[in-house]
Amino acid sequence: MLDSLDALKEKMVLVCKALQKQRLLDGYGHLTARLADGRILSTPHMPPGKVAVRDLIILDHAGNKVEGAGEPNGETPMHTSIYKARPDVQCILHYHPDELIVVAARRSINGTPSPAPGCREGYSNPTPASETQTTRSPSTSAASTSTSPPPSG
Repeated sequence: MLDSLDALKEKMVLVCKALQKQRLLDGYGHLTARLADGRILSTPHMPPGKVAVRDLIILDHAGNKVEGAGEPNGETPMHTSIYKARPDVQCILHYHPDELIVVAARRSINGTPSPAPGCREGYSNPTPASETQTTRSPSTSAASTSTSPPPSG
């Protein structure tokens, strides 16, 4: 029988593979989980779809690697900040969905220096998910985003 850390590692790798297969993760996604002792299990600085159990790393609460061969990903400070601010959060998935990349690129091209919906500088005061809708046109991969409440009914 697997101990709880080994079981969590297996689940983390399975989630990465499933999300990669569903094309929800590209080379820029990261997954972390808070361990019972306060340390953090993390995918390393590599494409999540290529992560194996042996690649996973364990970080202390400040984001320093304490175990594993890989290197912490560039989003480690964001993950550790969330865990510090929100003791109720047990797992974080950070990824770049195509729909938001399109919105961010469109805003960049139009000269509006505005972050994608749900992303604010300093990671504070994010737009609630209920106020942001992202839809994909069935005939193209273009996305449209609205920050108005979802339609009722």
